[in-house]
Parts: sequence; structure tokens; C-alpha cells
Amino acid sequence: MNDNHSPQSWRDAVAALWNTRVLPYCREHQWAIIGVTWALVYLLACVGVCEQFAADGTKRSIVDPLYRALQLFILDDSMIVVGPVTSWKLEVARFLAPTVAAYTSFVALLLFFRERVMLFRLGRYTEHVIICGLGRRGLAFAQSFQQDGCPVVIIEQNPDNTNITACRDLGMPVLMGDATDARQLTHARLATAKLLIAATGDDATNLEVAIAAHSLMAQPTAPPAAAVQCWVHVVDPQLCLLLTQHALFAGGASRLVLHIFNTYQQSARLMLAQHPLARSAGAAHDPRDVHLILAGFGQMGESIAVQAAYAAQETPTTKLRITVIDRDALARQRRFQARYPQLTDTCTLHFVPCDIEDPTLFAHLDAWMHDQQSLTTVVVAFDDDSFCLSSAMSILWSFASNGIPILVRISEESGLAVLLEDRDDQPDWLHYVHAFGALAEVCTRAVLLNEAQDEPAETSGNG
Repeated sequence: MNDNHSPQSWRDAVAALWNTRVLPYCREHQWAIIGVTWALVYLLACVGVCEQFAADGTKRSIVDPLYRALQLFILDDSMIVVGPVTSWKLEVARFLAPTVAAYTSFVALLLFFRERVMLFRLGRYTEHVIICGLGRRGLAFAQSFQQDGCPVVIIEQNPDNTNITACRDLGMPVLMGDATDARQLTHARLATAKLLIAATGDDATNLEVAIAAHSLMAQPTAPPAAAVQCWVHVVDPQLCLLLTQHALFAGGASRLVLHIFNTYQQSARLMLAQHPLARSAGAAHDPRDVHLILAGFGQMGESIAVQAAYAAQETPTTKLRITVIDRDALARQRRFQARYPQLTDTCTLHFVPCDIEDPTLFAHLDAWMHDQQSLTTVVVAFDDDSFCLSSAMSILWSFASNGIPILVRISEESGLAVLLEDRDDQPDWLHYVHAFGALAEVCTRAVLLNEAQDEPAETSGNG
């Protein structure tokens, strides 16, 4: 028997709609909804007052009903009704107006005291995790640590960040302010925290957070508190070098232990571990070279090239060629070689200044992907998920019979990534396409803390 239309299924559908659509919308537009409700109730009250005056046979000025209607919001209708109420609109407004006024006052007081209540709650926090920055990276870390049972405190500067409501709904305190301000770190109870994660989208800001935290933790406490592990997200290798060699962090006087992490490098390492470039069974004795075709050379593409080169260093018999396809390939080539001059000795780099959608490119792709002397892998690593997938599909439709793996950067595990991971109903040729780079895979407690035993050797571009 088909139960798709049973009462329970309808209740589940309505509950899911309420929790996923209605409630989030109401929270996001709360004050707009309150304002519209006030206007509708006031309009109803005005009409009701006019009808009541007409029923009583009293003549009033045009503005008198407007003023009398306002009195309903403070539970005062003595100047409106002398005898029985004859207007149903006024009867309804008599109850709705004070209810709307009371609810508005309650919400306003709740917002006013929320910060104070939050600070009171934080006074009892110990061994917690402080996350600075609530972008996609910060949100993924917050969800991961909370799922593992760790108390989480978040500092976010942008009040319009849509992730704030999601975190507060999960019970995570969100402090509004600048994480580089020592007062915010103090409010977040840095002295009793276990971890501090600077995960904003800007390297310089993350560096400033670490310096502010260092200054706080350098102050003497009674009794002495345990050291706090500080994780700083830094992409630029020069900034990594500056941070690790800075005098503030070199000594042991501070109770702040510094670590640098880079989610792009982590994603690249994970991708290469799951999909090795030298994928033949006897790779150590395979005479073919390894050819990595890399479309898109932003932060992710550059990280993949770096990690592939480091992996090739560990296997001297592997001959690695990297072909970079990017609209700004020449400028990116100069920047990459300035950052990592030593990698030119490890692999052969070829930069192609071309748009991935340029029809002339496919003649080169055809030659590269039919090269029997190479183990070829195509990686599409543009910043936009949709563009990555459409570019990968264009390549796949042209060269599906080659059996060459095509790895596509998809930063979110939902949406487009689901299309690639649902293998049951896919045609065989689509099995060569794999998603990588989901933030939920790398922005986790397990991956982050494992980095303590595997600090990135690429901190310096010249080492």
C-alpha cells in the first residue's frame, strides 16, 4: 500500500517546510514582518473606530480616529467606546493591538539583553574553541567542533552575515565585533579557551588576530592558565614565513602556541591522496611520465601544483609535467615562480594563457589526452562551482572514451557535488568525474588537529 499520502507523511512534509523555509524566513525578516503587522492592525483599528463613531452617532474630526486607534496599543479604549462595541473590526483590533505591542517590546528587550546574557553564559566557558570569522570556512569548523562535543564561541564582524542565525540556533554564542580587538577576545574568554582559530577570508586580518591573542596571553595570570593552541589560516607563503619567524612567537614566554594552516593546501593533499596522479599498479617502474592538466590557477590551483610537486620530490623516479590553463596564465606564472623558485627543478611547468571555453584549446587537449607516454589527469579548479562543473562536462563530452580522470573542485558537499557522488544512476562515462575540495571535508576538527603533527613544509617559498 502506498503511504506517500498518509497523515504522518503530510505532517512530516509540513514540519520540514516549517523548519527549513518558514522559520528561517521569519527570522531573517523579523522586523519587516513586525512593521507590516503594526500597519495592518493600526489600519484595522482606524476603520473600526470610524465604524464605532458612526454607530454611536457622534461627529469627530478626520484625525480623531487616527489618534484614538493608537490608544488601543496601550490597552486604553476608554475614549473610544462608551457603550457596547458594534464594530467587529474594532473588537478584533482591541485584542491584536496590545498583543503586537507586547510582542514587539519583548523582542526588543530580548535583543537588548542578549549580549549581556551571552557574556554571563561565557563566564562559565572553559576548554572551548574560539572561531574568528563566520564565512563558509568558519561555519564548517564551528559545526565540526560542535558535533564533536566541543563548546564553540564565534566572533564575527558583519551583522548581516546569514550564518549568524544558523549558529545561534545551534546554541553557539556569536559575539559581534572585530576579532583583532583584544576586548572581543577577552569577552570570548581566550584565557580559558583550548583553541583559537583565525579563519577570516583575509591573511592580514588573521595575522592581526594572532598578534592580539599573543599580547593578551603574554600577560601574567593568577593562577597561570594552560597554553592556548592558536591556528591561523594563511595562504600567502611570505606571510607564513613572517608569522613563524616573528620574535613575538619565537620565545616561550607567551602561553599561545602558534600553528599555521591552509585549507587550500589541505584540500590539495586530500585530493592527491584519494586520486594519485601516478595511479598505475606499478607506478614505481612505469616509464610514463605524469601529466597534470590544471584548469584554473587561483589559490586552489596553485596549491594543487605545489602539493603535486612536493609529492614528486618524494618519488624521484616520477617525471611530473604540469600544464596550467588560465586566462591570466602569464601573470600567475610570474607570481608562482617568484613564490616557489625551487619547484622548477622538480617538475616541468607549462603555462597556457587561454580561456577554458576557447575552441582552439580542445585541439591541445586532444593531443595531451591521447598521449600514450603519459599518465594524464585533468583537474578543474576555478573558484566558481558551477563554472567548474560546466567546464568539466565540456571536456568530458569531448574525451569521454579516453578514461582519463577529471577532478572537479566543488566547495559545497550539497547541490552540485551530489550530482557527481550519486553513482547508482549515472552513465559509465560520468564515473570518470570526481568532486574534491568540499570545505566540510577539510574544515574539521580531525583534519585541523592532525596538522600539528604535519606542519606544512611549504611555509617558506624558498625552502
